[in-house]
Amino acid sequence: MNFNAYLSYVSRTELQPPEHGLLPEAASDELRQASIFYTKFSRAWLNLIPFFTTSGRAGIGRKLAKSGDIVVVFFGMDHPVLLRAHGEYYRHIGDTYVHGIMDGEAVREHRAAGKASTTFSLV
Repeated sequence: MNFNAYLSYVSRTELQPPEHGLLPEAASDELRQASIFYTKFSRAWLNLIPFFTTSGRAGIGRKLAKSGDIVVVFFGMDHPVLLRAHGEYYRHIGDTYVHGIMDGEAVREHRAAGKASTTFSLV
């Protein structure tokens, strides 16, 4: 797995591997696998931005996120998503990480506050 090769390489050399396209011809298999992981991971993070919810929670979401989007945890999902109002419907902007609600806290807090569930119609 690329991630294991990445961890092995970084712990052994204390260096980040080069981007995959910049590898020398004689690169080891470990370095190639580490480089693939690092390149994909780095590119994925280029499309993410940090944000804060109106309740002050820190999160990371897609660059498409903007003020007014809402963080929703759908029952049965293990992570929150960002939604944007689109008339009477909502558009899925993307999956997100929000510190403090990744392990069911949002659902527990919602229920403890006696709040009713909300139904969202997606486009």
